[in-house]
Amino acid sequence: MDGNLLALIQAFAEAIDAEATPEELEAIRDKMDSYKFRQNVRMAMRGLNDPEQIGAIQDALRKLQRGAERLGAKRTNSREMFRMGGIGGSVGLFGGALVAAFTFAASPALLIPIAGAAIIGWRAVLDSSYASREIETLRQIADVASELTKDKG
Repeated sequence: MDGNLLALIQAFAEAIDAEATPEELEAIRDKMDSYKFRQNVRMAMRGLNDPEQIGAIQDALRKLQRGAERLGAKRTNSREMFRMGGIGGSVGLFGGALVAAFTFAASPALLIPIAGAAIIGWRAVLDSSYASREIETLRQIADVASELTKDKG
């Protein structure tokens, strides 16, 4: 059982290293959150007499934790770029369209940059909320891996 468990934990870590989608991350989190998975880890750690096998499972859990933390930090950076760039660009474009509307004779062509500003702002909010979802899921995965690493059974 410990070989299968080790392979499963390594598969989780590889998926995170390959930058899994939010849906895949949620599936990993749900499997790790399950009572059955936690009990299997605890029973395997308790039933092993070989320090090398226990160390291999703990190392795999630590690698999973670090991978989740690393990807979470990367997603935090992306989220902030979406927020600052998207919202800043949207406000700048909208402001430029308003200045143009008051400077020149009002033209239907001014609706194009206003609509563009709305789309940019909308996409920035969507992308940042998508990244926030990933960040929270990765934090939860890292927390479970940390908890299981410390658990001696």
